Amino acid sequence: MEQKETKDAEVEFVPVSEAQNPEELAKKRKREAYFELTLFFILGILLGITFKTEAVKRITMGFNDYQIIAPKEKYNIEYLKENLQQEMARQQEQIQQQAAQVQAQQQDAEASEESSEDDEKQL
Repeated sequence: MEQKETKDAEVEFVPVSEAQNPEELAKKRKREAYFELTLFFILGILLGITFKTEAVKRITMGFNDYQIIAPKEKYNIEYLKENLQQEMARQQEQIQQQAAQVQAQQQDAEASEESSEDDEKQL
């Protein structure tokens, strides 16, 4: 068997600008730019597909609205309406009672003033 010997070869590092002429560098940059744009385009398409599939699950608009299953409501609107109407009726009754009391007090005050005036006239 032969033994292969590997020797460390000296590698000369040549700057890129010296190794290629400006025309080749321009072509290379152009190719890299096209490659990056292509990658962004592909990434955009993939993100668009992802967003669309997620949006279809959550956002519904259009002619398929009748197919949407209505979620259970946390509140019974009819019950709340009835309660509000009853509360409003109670408040109206209280206001009327207070108004009647105020009128009665005013009448009593007027009557007491008249009686005090009559008493003074009699004296």
